This record gives sequence, C-alpha cells and structure tokens, in this order.
Amino acid sequence: MFVTRGAYVTSVTGENNFIARPVAVLNPPGIWHRDHFVGGRGSFMTVDLVTDDLAEDRALHALDPKILQHCTRLAASLEHANSLAVEDAVDLLARLFREKKPNDLAGVPASIERAYEAIMDSQEPWLLTMEGLARIAGVHPNHLPRAFRSRFGITASMLAAARQVELCGRALSQSSEPLADIAAEFGFCDQAHMSARFRQLANSTPGAWRKKSMPG
Repeated sequence: MFVTRGAYVTSVTGENNFIARPVAVLNPPGIWHRDHFVGGRGSFMTVDLVTDDLAEDRALHALDPKILQHCTRLAASLEHANSLAVEDAVDLLARLFREKKPNDLAGVPASIERAYEAIMDSQEPWLLTMEGLARIAGVHPNHLPRAFRSRFGITASMLAAARQVELCGRALSQSSEPLADIAAEFGFCDQAHMSARFRQLANSTPGAWRKKSMPG
C-alpha cells in the first residue's frame, strides 16, 4: 500500500509508527498488522504483488526515496499505461522491496503483539508502564524492550508517544478548547511539550493541525 496523504499509524516496523508523509507498506497475506489513518482521513494506492519469496513471514515499510519515487511514477501512469508496462513496474517494485533487510525476529514471542494492542487501545497511553505491558504480553519486564523493538522497530515508549499524539490530534480537530487545556488533558507537561511532540511526530504544530483538520 502506498500512502500518499494523511497521518498514518502502522504496526509495521517504522521510525515512530506515526507517519505524516508518504510511505510504502508491504503487508503479506495472513500477517498481523493494525494500520489506520488518524481521523480516518487520507489517500492511498494498493498494489497486489504475487511472488513466492517476498517477505513471506513479516511486514515491511519503506520511506526511502527510491521506492517512494517508483510508487509515485506508478500511480501517475496507471491511467494511460498498458498492462505490460504496469506488470514491469510492479515487478520492479517487488525487487526494490527484496533489497530491504528485515529485523531478526528469532526468540521474539508472538505474544508481544498484545503489548502493541494494549498501547493502541489505551485512552491514556502516557500512564502505561513497562511492567504492566510485560504482564499483558506474558514476558519478563527486562525482556519486553528488546522484544518490542525487534518486532516493531521502535520502543514501547515511542509507540505510546505516537498514540498520545493521535488521541490529542483527534481532540484538536473536534474541540475549540484552549491548547493549554488540551495539553493537560492528554498527559503533556505543558503546551510547549505538546507542541514539541507534534512537530516531532506529526510534522505540524497543534494549532496548524487544528486549523487543517477541523470541519468548515
């Protein structure tokens, strides 16, 4: 899937799981993943890749320019390209993804996904603890950080921060409350802390996010 617009949250290995710029995501059939657009708004293109040797046991994501530029050209050519040209473009896309080396998941229990689910279902992710997440995943607290990073490419605290921004962004788009009040409501130290986190994860300020996403 090639995400062209919108803030995108993905369980695929990512830099922070909250991506506010174009990204290509490979989700093989039967692979666990939990992806969505913040606020349900965004645009994307999907492509079926039929291969026997392409990331059969794990999902991948790409932010590197080579893959994104190829996806952009493919999307732009669909209206006029013939079937042979499209097949060639899709084959090249598969080869580009083959060049990506996934993390080593040896020894990472599948139950680690329960910790991911707990964070993404939480309405107060800033209150979660490593001990609590480890209990949910059925692993030792000392083992959780490495297992979580190996499976998802980020730390549990980074995902919790992304979830915090997602919840806060949703509130900003639905409320005219002062920014300082919303910052306090969603677990930030103050408005400046909220602004810094938004710039880091959403490439936006809270005020700009509100202006862009509120209806009307």
